[in-house]
Amino acid sequence: SSGAPAVGRYPSSKRKGYGIQVVPLQHVAASELEDILGPFVPEGSSLSIDTTRNVLILSGPKYRLDDLLATVRMFDVDWLAGMSFAMFRLEYADAVSVVNEIAWDENRKLEGSIVEVLVARGEGRKDQSTERISGRSRDNRLVHVAVGEEIPPQPGDLVTARVTYAAPHHLVADELIDVERRGIARTSPPGVVLGMPGVGIPPS
Repeated sequence: SSGAPAVGRYPSSKRKGYGIQVVPLQHVAASELEDILGPFVPEGSSLSIDTTRNVLILSGPKYRLDDLLATVRMFDVDWLAGMSFAMFRLEYADAVSVVNEIAWDENRKLEGSIVEVLVARGEGRKDQSTERISGRSRDNRLVHVAVGEEIPPQPGDLVTARVTYAAPHHLVADELIDVERRGIARTSPPGVVLGMPGVGIPPS
């Protein structure tokens, strides 16, 4: 038996048997997700919506519900709020190639523009060899920024730079414009050692 309906965006701990899951949506309309999920509801499962409460009602074998819930979590995100979206089956191209081409087109639109980048540790694997620092822009794009200062920006610093090259999954900004020190404080140039004060009578 199915028992009491589960409520939430995540599957219950019991994966066996038949289940009913009520899924409150936070960011997108239930009618939008009904159009997305409809073609993927397997035989023996069902999907209905309550537009007044903006919830999905899923029923079927619990292991099938797990896949549907994962798709719900993929689309019910804040940056899709108020936007229209759709899912398409590709016939003549693979999804990865299409996504890369779309991402590259969008990134190329930013060439020549100025971006703010929050420097983060571990974002760029080749930073040392390329003399760059890496971080994320305000829209979460990965940006590699060239540095020419004696004291390079540190993790937590906010840098402003001009984008000079775009790749499908990152931007390169070889023109550093400004650095706002927010991270690790470094006030002395590399190689300068500040000594401790001595005690006693100074030499004559």
